[in-house]
Amino acid sequence: MIYSKTSEINKAISAYEKVINLNPKTEFAYFNLGFLYLKNNEINKAISAHEKSINLNPYEEDTYINFGLLHFNHNAFQKAISVFNAGLKINPTFDKIYSNLGNLYAKLSEYENAIIAFKNALAIKPNNYKTLNDLTISYLNLNLLQEAKKP
Repeated sequence: MIYSKTSEINKAISAYEKVINLNPKTEFAYFNLGFLYLKNNEINKAISAHEKSINLNPYEEDTYINFGLLHFNHNAFQKAISVFNAGLKINPTFDKIYSNLGNLYAKLSEYENAIIAFKNALAIKPNNYKTLNDLTISYLNLNLLQEAKKP
């Protein structure tokens, strides 16, 4: 995504739209287009692009993450939870989705749910130090000091 790195977002959007016109089944183009629309604050277009990307390739973890975070960052928390859970139904080994889901639950002060999500992420990728840290913080928020001390 050279254009987006040089702040030429509109040129990048135009380039990806051309790719889609040439081949409407190009999942990565929708994925990148969704990201660019979001950077351009075109939320509805970003949502549409992410939905198309997921429909074309439901096995791409990053699409669910970006789509969920789009909703998260616009305070559509229940929609973000739905998107993350949809990704986990497709593939329950998406550790980064579990971590993002845990952070979402923590943001909502639903620490019990956050702990479950963080533990699921750690079951897949046990040495993820950020997730371990987030799990510890959730335990501390529930005053579960003994659990927080466990490695």
